[in-house]
Amino acid sequence: MEIDSQDFEERMQLAMEGLGHDLRREFRKAAPKDTGHLYRNIEVKVKDGKIEFSFPEYALYLEYGTGLFNEYPGAQKKKIEAKDKQALAFEYKGKTIVVKSIKGMTPRPFIRPTMHQKFMDLMIKNLNANFKDIKIRL
Repeated sequence: MEIDSQDFEERMQLAMEGLGHDLRREFRKAAPKDTGHLYRNIEVKVKDGKIEFSFPEYALYLEYGTGLFNEYPGAQKKKIEAKDKQALAFEYKGKTIVVKSIKGMTPRPFIRPTMHQKFMDLMIKNLNANFKDIKIRL
């Protein structure tokens, strides 16, 4: 069996597009769904041999937590306090809350677990679908 370089590149592009869309579907399934904004705004682009995902900015805070609970590598773990005012004010469940500081938010990861649990199976599925004449196993 022979595969020329153009055929190989086309098959790899299709496999990467499939993998990107499958991962986006899994991210959406795993994402917190309070308002649906996060779910609706997880996007994927496959270009120049790369799969790029975009998430709303607050997805980073959900994934790693904030304040004392921040798991982001190298981040400082400290209470969240007002910088320019004497107190923090925010809306929570329809009520205005005013406090001096907050501990932060515990992480609610959905990206890392999806990558750890689903990536390999989805990659193999998409490679097998686009290289039907070659079976890929691990």
